[in-house]
Amino acid sequence: MDSFSNLLNSRMAKKPLMKQIEAGLVVEAANKILIKLWGAQIDKMAKALSLKRGTLTFECANSVISQEIRFKERSIIKTLREKFGETSVQKVKITQKGVESAVEW
Repeated sequence: MDSFSNLLNSRMAKKPLMKQIEAGLVVEAANKILIKLWGAQIDKMAKALSLKRGTLTFECANSVISQEIRFKERSIIKTLREKFGETSVQKVKITQKGVESAVEW
């Protein structure tokens, strides 16, 4: 017989709200990974914005930051998959826009 927790998790996994919550947690974890890799200053130059259909979208202030994230893409995906499951993040999409303001390192 399944425990109450297992039954609840299996039913909630099918609900759109649960998927939205998990997507938010993945985005939050991705932003923490950025800070771990490049320090607190990265928060002003790049952010994970959304997770939709397995695609994690980052917004970057410039091409240098975009390229740095591309170099670490596999590592970021691997870390997120270890935490949230193999199907959580399939690929990374990077857009270039001013995140907040340009910061000199």
